[in-house]
Amino acid sequence: MSNAAETSVPTNKGTTGRDDGSSGFNQDIVDACETVVEEYRRGEVTKVDAVLRLYRALQLHEVVEAEEVNERDRAYRTYFSMLEEIDHDQRPTNPQGAGISSSRIRSHTHESAPHQDQRAQGDGDERLATEQRSELGADEERRSLLERLSEPTAPKRRRIEDGDDSGDESSRNERRTRTRHTIDDSLFPFVPSARAEIEHLSDDLQRTLVLKENYTRDLAFAKQSVVCSPACPPIPDAVWTDVLANRYVDLDRIFSAVYTVDGDSKSTVKLGDYELTGLPSKPERRIERHGHWTIAWALYQRAVLYVYPHRERELRTYYDQINGFFAAVSEAEASRIINLDRAIRGEVGRSNTLLLSDFSRFNHLYTMHVVGAGAATQSSSASQASPKRIGSGRRPGPSSEACIRFNEGRCTSRSCRFRHVCSSCAARDHVASACSQKTAGGSAADRRK
Repeated sequence: MSNAAETSVPTNKGTTGRDDGSSGFNQDIVDACETVVEEYRRGEVTKVDAVLRLYRALQLHEVVEAEEVNERDRAYRTYFSMLEEIDHDQRPTNPQGAGISSSRIRSHTHESAPHQDQRAQGDGDERLATEQRSELGADEERRSLLERLSEPTAPKRRRIEDGDDSGDESSRNERRTRTRHTIDDSLFPFVPSARAEIEHLSDDLQRTLVLKENYTRDLAFAKQSVVCSPACPPIPDAVWTDVLANRYVDLDRIFSAVYTVDGDSKSTVKLGDYELTGLPSKPERRIERHGHWTIAWALYQRAVLYVYPHRERELRTYYDQINGFFAAVSEAEASRIINLDRAIRGEVGRSNTLLLSDFSRFNHLYTMHVVGAGAATQSSSASQASPKRIGSGRRPGPSSEACIRFNEGRCTSRSCRFRHVCSSCAARDHVASACSQKTAGGSAADRRK
């Protein structure tokens, strides 16, 4: 640990605590904050837990006076800077990642082999550096929402501001000018209320919002990183943006991709600094049955857990509940459950305070899409409707009876359902009035009338 990091931690609780903006705090608050910093320095708590404990120790959600709020906010930033310095001391000094990645590992290596050639230990050092970068990336991913709300706004991505080394200086200056036209987030009226509302969110929701905030800073870069990873789940390329942003995802597109032989069909046109991408018109297949939904859901769940790994319990609970709904309705009414699933996921995708497993919040959607579609109700309706179809009328088709209108000389239609024969003797060359068996035929005709 560097000397700078050691001196930055307030050891004189009566003096340093006041210098960092906590003059109005009691000794218990200062002690609690310093304890958090020391525990984080020793690696006993994660950064997310440390930030949350600092926020609660300073009681930022309880103060209302502007002067006291500013004072505690300055103290929070000071203690947060101490955590940042601890992180900085533990990061690799070589930006390229070569060599040993932490100061502790580096000093241990120099003690054991001070004159060892760098080439000889290159493989081991590279592996250690890779592991350290992975740990740092995971730590960045777990940064709390409180921390992100408190830190100054950074550029969207340094690569956008700086650009590449190619091109002239004027082009780079133009890109920097466009990047600096940013919104003044200090005027956001919802930031103070957002800080207060974070305290009431569940841990799963806070983790989801932390990752969502990180991904949406540069969705294109996040998507590129995901689709280029070896273990990327096999879902359509166009779906990844919605998955990363935790928005509604059309399962029909995932289901269609299972059976398509054409791949992802989309066209991209670049117009200067802009890129226009045309998405596929409509999915070739639609989910219509329980089995279809299960196939699409399995792939969707893999994709979500790949970028939001903490949501496994939430997705499993939701899957079990929807499966129960499918079992409770007749197969002919499965579309109602499919529409219910679409409605629930759409509402969750539009909200930052809902989980898919919060079924008590979706009663209105269940009433809208499912009520009246129970399997027992369908069986009762079918049994009541079946007698109406029995004996409802004469079935269409040719008849073996003689045509009365033909025997009266009034029917000449070739498509007549009845036979154009004598109603007395069934002969085709005469009618009943000219039949030699006129008496018998007449009585038969009279009976038919």
